Amino acid sequence: MRTIVFNEDARDFVLSVFGKKVGNDGYIIEDVSGSRVITPDDNFIKGDDLAAVVPGSEVFVTNDMPSLLKYANKEMAGGKTA
Repeated sequence: MRTIVFNEDARDFVLSVFGKKVGNDGYIIEDVSGSRVITPDDNFIKGDDLAAVVPGSEVFVTNDMPSLLKYANKEMAGGKTA
């Protein structure tokens, strides 16, 4: 697995590739509609909490330990959900 650490400007660029941005309230939103992005656990995600965008998808993972462990476990199981 590759790890990329990036600053706020790079984060904003990566989000723009997916049609997203950080709104005035700090949450990641859809660029066009302004709707907040939802994590796989049905939570909203702040730009400062972004840990990963899953390759080949628009799944956004937060940087808290439970979310990271859930993502890591899924990857170790070959991408299959439990």
